[in-house]
Amino acid sequence: MLRSSVDDFLKFYGRTIRLIRWSKLTYNESGYCVIPEDHLSLFVRYSRRKGECCVRRFRDGEKRRNRLFIDGCIIRKIKPDITFLELFFNLVHRVHFYYDNSDGVLSYELIARKAYDVMYYDRFDEIVFKSMRAGSITTSPGYCRNHGISRASHSRKALMYVCLNQEVVQPGAIGNGKLSLCPRERCQCKPFHPQTLL
Repeated sequence: MLRSSVDDFLKFYGRTIRLIRWSKLTYNESGYCVIPEDHLSLFVRYSRRKGECCVRRFRDGEKRRNRLFIDGCIIRKIKPDITFLELFFNLVHRVHFYYDNSDGVLSYELIARKAYDVMYYDRFDEIVFKSMRAGSITTSPGYCRNHGISRASHSRKALMYVCLNQEVVQPGAIGNGKLSLCPRERCQCKPFHPQTLL
């Protein structure tokens, strides 16, 4: 697959087709959200190179074709009414940015075949994915941007309230100076001093 042709394809269809990377999260009025078990997101590997964070692509020998099928299933789970073209576009994007395709194995034809397999997989409804980050807290990029604060510092503030004294409070409580956000019935988190987060 020629790189220039992929760029042109993504640019052209990117005007009308939405890129799907994760399922929608609902944030509270303070810009926090407890990630639910059914939250889905596509896996991206990162590594540090010369002090900078960069994507670590999936290479030959790492079951790229099988992984591409799984990516397609996750995308379809996130958007059940997805069309073949939308799925194909999203898989081409995945290969272009997150897979090492220097050997050309992941061609347009193979990606189309994987998209077809996902669309017509007869046991698709039996597949269940669970979030690896279920129960953890994330912050709204829009909230942080609008309030001029960094997501990292806002996340630290959330952690200060979570599981203090092993108590559980509803998600909306964090903005009111109460405890907060732990979704578990019996939290095992240990209390800690806020200074440990500085």
